[in-house]
This record gives sequence, structure tokens and C-alpha cells, in this order.
Amino acid sequence: MLSSKTKDAAAQKTLNDPRWQQVLARDSQADGQFYYSVKTTGVYCRPSCGARLARPENVEFHLTTNNWDQSKLIFHTTLTQLIIDFERRSS
Repeated sequence: MLSSKTKDAAAQKTLNDPRWQQVLARDSQADGQFYYSVKTTGVYCRPSCGARLARPENVEFHLTTNNWDQSKLIFHTTLTQLIIDFERRSS
């Protein structure tokens, strides 16, 4: 478990990053410029993602998806689309 000091430092790093403001605004113009991942869920998203916002201390920013371990991170909108497709087929 991370110490309070470590969590505070991680949160401050995110809060000071201008990309965080784009995430808060769900800025679709920032899509493709960067992605962010959530350490606690293993999900990564575009800035415009409509999912509940993560705590700043759990967020990491990335320029591309090329170097991620795909087995550990799930692109949120892809997962959402799979759920929608499943529900349509089930009804």
C-alpha cells in the first residue's frame, strides 16, 4: 500500500499536468494527443471518455498506446462497446 506522502505526490503530479484539465473538461479535441491510464482499474481512456473520473493519484498520462502491456490495460470505450453489443444480442 502506498504511503500518504506518495499518494499526495502522485496526485500533485497529475493536478499540475495541463492534460488533467483536458480530462476534467472531457475535451474531445485532445483525443489522439494523449491517453491516460488508471492504475487501480487497469483501464486506459481518451481525454473525452465519459467514465467516472479517477482519483488524480491513480492517473498516468501516455503519448501512445504502443508500449503498454495490452494484457493488463483495457481500452475503456472498447470494453463499453463490447458490453453494449452483448446486451443487444441478449435482448
